[in-house]
Amino acid sequence: MTLNSLWYTDMYKMPSKQNIKTLSHVVQKIPRWGYFIIVVSVALLLYSYFFIWRYPIQFSYAATSCVSRITLLPNAHQSIDSQDFVMTLKGGWGGVFSTQVCASPSKVPSKGERYGATALFGGWLFRQQFAVIVPSAPVASVASIKKPFSVSKPLKIPLNKTDNIFDYTLHVASKPTPCVSHGGHIECDITPHRLVQGEVYDTKLVRSFGEHKTVVAQEKVTTLTVVTLARSSVEAGATLYPKQREFILETDKPLHNAQAKLIKIEGENRTEESIDTAIDAATIRLTAKNDLARDMPYELRIVRADARDGSGLDGDIVVPFRMSGGPKPSQVSASGQAVGLNDTAVITFDQNISKTQDIAKLTKVDGAPAEVSYSGNQLRVKLANAPKCTNVSITLAKGVLSEHDVPSAAEWKHSFRTTCRTVSTIGYSAQGRPIQAYYYGNGSETILFVGAIHGDEKSSSLILQDLMADLDVRAGLLKRQVVVVPTLNPDGYAAGSRNNARNVNLNRNFATNDWQTDLRDTNGEVKGGGGTALMSEPEARAIANLSSQLRPRFVLSYHAVGSVVIGNLAGDSSSRAAAYASAVGYGNGTGRDAEIFDYAISGTYDDWLAQKLGVPSMIVELGSYTYRNYAHHKAAMWNVITN
Repeated sequence: MTLNSLWYTDMYKMPSKQNIKTLSHVVQKIPRWGYFIIVVSVALLLYSYFFIWRYPIQFSYAATSCVSRITLLPNAHQSIDSQDFVMTLKGGWGGVFSTQVCASPSKVPSKGERYGATALFGGWLFRQQFAVIVPSAPVASVASIKKPFSVSKPLKIPLNKTDNIFDYTLHVASKPTPCVSHGGHIECDITPHRLVQGEVYDTKLVRSFGEHKTVVAQEKVTTLTVVTLARSSVEAGATLYPKQREFILETDKPLHNAQAKLIKIEGENRTEESIDTAIDAATIRLTAKNDLARDMPYELRIVRADARDGSGLDGDIVVPFRMSGGPKPSQVSASGQAVGLNDTAVITFDQNISKTQDIAKLTKVDGAPAEVSYSGNQLRVKLANAPKCTNVSITLAKGVLSEHDVPSAAEWKHSFRTTCRTVSTIGYSAQGRPIQAYYYGNGSETILFVGAIHGDEKSSSLILQDLMADLDVRAGLLKRQVVVVPTLNPDGYAAGSRNNARNVNLNRNFATNDWQTDLRDTNGEVKGGGGTALMSEPEARAIANLSSQLRPRFVLSYHAVGSVVIGNLAGDSSSRAAAYASAVGYGNGTGRDAEIFDYAISGTYDDWLAQKLGVPSMIVELGSYTYRNYAHHKAAMWNVITN
C-alpha cells in the first residue's frame, strides 16, 4: 500500500494503532533532502500567498476600506510609498500582531485597480501587497441646485451614494459654505449668509480632496421669494369699533407651519393675548379667548411662516390696529372767535352713536340758548339768538354709547365765542353795490373808521380789513363800540378809479361851507367833480347818515398817498393827530392843508364832520396805494380806540 492510497482510504476513518504505525514507517523512509524540499516548497507557497500575491481590498466612499489580515509585529511594518493609497495596520494585540489592513487614499481616488503595500521595516522582505478596487466616485444631483432654494434653512443636495471621502463647499454670491455629509446627501448651511429671498445669485458646488478641487455644478439660481401677507381681515392702522375676537391673515403661499401672536400694547408694556391658532393652507386664523380691551392699541404679528415650497419670512409681519373706546368727537364745525348768533355747532364723532340712548340728556350748553339733536355720528347744537361776543361751551358727560354699546370713558368739552361783529348795509353805491358797516363792542362811545373813499387807494381799505381781523379776536376787550366801513366807494374800488361810477370825487361832495361842483383835482380840472349838488352821491349820503346816527367820539378816515396825518381841528383832533403821526413816523399836517396839497380842497368828509356834527377826526394818508403795513399802524389805531 502506498502512502497516497493509505491517505485517501483512511482519511475519514478514526486512526488505528496499526495505521499510525504504518504512516510512521513510510515517513521514516523519506530521505533528508526530501524533507528539505517539502519545507522549502511549503515556505515558498506561504510567502507567495502572504507577500507576493496582491490581496484585494474593496474601496468604499462611505466607510473605512479594510480586510482581515494577521500581521506579526505590526509596529515594525511600514506603508510602502504609493501614489494612490496609504496602508495601515489595525486591531490585534499590542505590538504582537494586528488583525486588519486598511487602505486610505493619498490622492483623489479614481476608478480602477490601485496598488498599496506594507513591509517589515519598509524593505522588500515580507512585503504585503494589496489591490485596491476603486468604484466610480459619488455623483451629486445638480437638479437640486438649479431650482430655487430657501434661504432660511440648510440646502440638501442628494448623492447617489454616501461619501465620506470628499469635502464639499457650496459657493453662493462668492460666499463659501462648508457642507456636511449625511448618508445619501450633503447638507450646506447657507443661513449665516443672510441671503435675500427672491434674488438671483451665482452658485457653484465644489468637491475637494486635499488641494485638489473640482466644480461639480455651476448655476445662476433664484432664491425662493419671501412669504408675504396677501390679505388681512384688519387693515393696518385701522380702528375696530365692534367687539371682535376672530382675525384672519392670508399669506401668498400655502404653509405647513406658522406662528402668530396677538399683542396688547400698553405704553412700554407688551402683553400676548391668549389665542387659538388654526392654519389651513395659506390662511392663519386667530381667535382671542377673551374680549379685547377697549381704547387700546394691538398688533397682529406673524413671527414664523414656513411655506410648503421651503421659503419663509423676511422679518415679522406686523398689522397694527386699535380697539376703539366709546364715541369721541373728531370734528366740530363751530370754533374760534366769530361763530354766528344762530349757527349750528355740528359735532362729528369717530363712530356712530347709539340710536336708543337720549344723548341730549348728556349734553349741556352754557352761555346761550340752544336746541340739541343727533343722528348717525353727529350731534347738532343749534344756537337760538345767542348774545353777541359771548363765550359758549358745550359739555358731553362720559357714558355716551356707540352703536355697539361701548361707552365713552371721559367727559368732553368744547368752547367758542359768538361773533363780536354785526354787519349792516348803510347804503348802496351808484351801481348798486352794498356799502357795509361792521360793528364791534357795546360801549356808549363809538370810534368810526372809514376807508376807500377814493377807489384807487386800496391800501386804505386793506388796512381796515386787517383791523377787523384783529377786532374779531380782541373785541371782548373793548369798552367802546367800534364801527368800520372799510370800502365807502365800492364802484371805484372795483374799477380801480379815484372817483365813483358817476366820476364824482366823494371827498368833495359833502355839505361843507366851501362845497363847489367844479374843482381841480389830482387829474386836473374836473367839471362836476364835486357832484351836481350837496350830498348828491349815494355813497356820501350813506356815510353822512351813519355818522349823524352814531355821533362818534372820533373818526379816522384813511387815504393814500402822503405819509401825513391831518386833524380836522374839532375837539381833540389836533392832539390825537399829532400823537398818531409821531407813533408811525408820519408828518403832522394839521392846519396846513394849503402847504401840503397843490390844489384847493373843498367839501371833504372830515370838514363836514367838524362843521355839521362837531365830531373830531383825522385823515391818515398812507405811504402807498397798495401796501398798508397794519403792524406798523396797529398800536396807534388801538390807542385811539382805547383812549
